Amino acid sequence: MSEEQLPHIPLRPFRNQVGGHSAIYKFTRQAVCKPLVSRENLFYEAVEREAPPLLDFIPRYLGVMLVSYRRDNFILMEDLTGRLKHPCVMDVKMGTRQYGLDATYAKKKSQRAKCKKTTSAELGVRVCGMQVWNHATQSYVTQDKYRGRNIKPAQFDSVIESFLFDGERLLAYQIPVLLQKLYALARIINRLKGFRFYGCSLLLIYDGDKESQEDKTQKAPGYHTDVDPESGLLYARFPPHYPDEPDRGFLFGLKKLTESLEGLWNRERIRRIKAARDDPEFSQTQLAPLPTDGKEIFDEIFSELGYVST
Repeated sequence: MSEEQLPHIPLRPFRNQVGGHSAIYKFTRQAVCKPLVSRENLFYEAVEREAPPLLDFIPRYLGVMLVSYRRDNFILMEDLTGRLKHPCVMDVKMGTRQYGLDATYAKKKSQRAKCKKTTSAELGVRVCGMQVWNHATQSYVTQDKYRGRNIKPAQFDSVIESFLFDGERLLAYQIPVLLQKLYALARIINRLKGFRFYGCSLLLIYDGDKESQEDKTQKAPGYHTDVDPESGLLYARFPPHYPDEPDRGFLFGLKKLTESLEGLWNRERIRRIKAARDDPEFSQTQLAPLPTDGKEIFDEIFSELGYVST
């Protein structure tokens, strides 16, 4: 079949992209595409073979296609927002180290400086962008990566709170589901000895529509370095300090993210108790003590080890 005979599908900008370096395009209602990066493609092709538990935390990989007008290959993947009426998305960069094994000295220096100036160094997590549906104004509130870089550690909790605020109320019921998924992800990452997720983003997603609320937690692909075709060895100019251990920089970020969500739930619980006591007509549902089954994974990881792996 000639190129002229192939079906032509128009690509439109993906409106729910809140972070990332490459532009993402809408392909169909349930699929998106973006320019092919070999490391990312290898990640999707290898994850089922090497780390199948992660499949529940990444978009479904749909393959590679040729975009004729650009003569480029694009990677095709599931659109996690496709079924949502008002997608609310937060992109958080995970880990205390952002440069890869094969980074140049200049890249290492710039990434270390960026981590030191942002919440990455102290919290192991940095907000790269978000959009939240404001029910009161019937519009989106957005934040880009530049705003995220200016967030101080003391402000991180309030940013997480703003992600779960719909303009009228805190969507507290989202918190326990998000926490259980983050605990589960931490348990999986902790079992992946020797794996590193440098530059990896975590996407927190829920539907801002009141009639069809659901929440998801998805992990975007991490950093995969190049391989010397002759020796088969990694180009590891900056290897991990603890190569036989899991990525504790990533796990440290998960720990801090869950602590922020736990604190948010507890503060909202206390607020509602006091409001009901002071106002007999207060109608919001009271919150029970937060279920923390699975939280013990962080005690297992960090109780005996005082370092954060890079």
